[in-house]
Amino acid sequence: MTLRDILDNDLIERIRNHNEKEVNPESSRFSSDADLTLFHKWAYKVEKGWYGFDLGNKVPYCWVLAIDKVLKKIEELDPEFTIQQIKLKYGQLCFYIDYNKNIDEINQLAKELLELCCSRHLIY
Repeated sequence: MTLRDILDNDLIERIRNHNEKEVNPESSRFSSDADLTLFHKWAYKVEKGWYGFDLGNKVPYCWVLAIDKVLKKIEELDPEFTIQQIKLKYGQLCFYIDYNKNIDEINQLAKELLELCCSRHLIY
């Protein structure tokens, strides 16, 4: 199982375009409420005492779509997984989740997503 099995080529290309160049916020779609969007959908998976989502307001919307799709797949692989925190740190996506099943597959998906969702333009 790889990230390409979950994300379509168009979404991967949109993410790469955001990452490789400085994108004008007026001509591109950013998610000003990424945390709320994801928390609303995934709150039942956030472990008690943890933050959940801390992506800020400059995350490209395509990242939000990718995170959601990967979380759906992780839930299929391990229905009992929990989210501790998913955040943006120094322009890179950081994933802190707890899981016990299909460890190699989930590790691979998370690693590929973290490598894909990284942009020096999001360091602030």
